[in-house]
Amino acid sequence: MPGGWEIRRGGPADLPGLESAWRSLHAHHSEVGTAPVPTIPADLRWPERLREFEQAFDEGKALLLVAERVGETAGFAFSTLHAPDPIFEGGPVGELDVLVVLPGSRGEGIGEALVRRSVDELRAMGAETLRVVVMAGNDNALRFYERLGIRPALIDLMAPLDAVDP
Repeated sequence: MPGGWEIRRGGPADLPGLESAWRSLHAHHSEVGTAPVPTIPADLRWPERLREFEQAFDEGKALLLVAERVGETAGFAFSTLHAPDPIFEGGPVGELDVLVVLPGSRGEGIGEALVRRSVDELRAMGAETLRVVVMAGNDNALRFYERLGIRPALIDLMAPLDAVDP
């Protein structure tokens, strides 16, 4: 691949080694996010997220793609396969749960390659629709996904109950 990186399919044994990359994404969301509800601190969220990833593998519905440059992680995509959405037509839904490209590797096409390969692999797993959730305020991510043909379908609104005007 250009830039000396390649994408490989990963498995459960790769998950602990992705903590640093995941924390980079968490920090990025904390910087750009404008959601009215604060995110859970990374030190508390990572162990829970790791268990969620492991459970998805145990259930046979996980897809992990790892982008590497000379044995070092440049980014990764973690996706899961779900039942058809109850609102929209179509079969099983592939959800791109996490997409992260480390700051030093951005702008090289890694994110796009991870998404495109995820789409191909999810299709092979039976998915007919792709779902991606973007943090409010992450306008660059929204533009990135829209360039790939992935557009908003639902808007998820949140507020602390104390902030809701009764």
